Amino acid sequence: MKIKIDDIPEDGLSLDVSAGGKDFEELAKGLDFTFSTPVEAHVDVNGTHGRVFVQGDLRARVGFVCSRCLKPFDKDIESRFSIYFVRGTVAEREKELTTDDLEINYIDGPELDVNELLIGQIALEAPVKPLCSEGCPGLCAKCGKDLSAGACDCKPEDKAGSSFGKLKEFKLK
Repeated sequence: MKIKIDDIPEDGLSLDVSAGGKDFEELAKGLDFTFSTPVEAHVDVNGTHGRVFVQGDLRARVGFVCSRCLKPFDKDIESRFSIYFVRGTVAEREKELTTDDLEINYIDGPELDVNELLIGQIALEAPVKPLCSEGCPGLCAKCGKDLSAGACDCKPEDKAGSSFGKLKEFKLK
């Protein structure tokens, strides 16, 4: 969904958004998650003279792959956000940033893409190292068995493995 900045009424817009489908998935292509349900959001947009303030909240069920056991799992993400946009060109923003500038986002065109904004907020909320559970034991480094299904048949000395195995032989004089 795109909003023309010049068409934002003086008293602002209040939108209830249910975003999903092929267009939404296309925007999210290349990210490390998928959408299990449509993204539900409430967005308030206020703008004057090329400046736009957006605030709202969103909810989505997002699919990840556990970074330890490689099993897919879903996680509910909820986020409240406030974003300030200013119209500007690339030449105008090539300057030294101050702390106040870090709160400003720039829009080059005449429209604000709400779907893009929602995907950005979900990406900020997504875990860097997704885990299906905090206690997930992952996979055996030697044989690759899923350790959440039970212990593997590897011997403890086999598991010590590669680069640290030599430390067992290290003796101090």
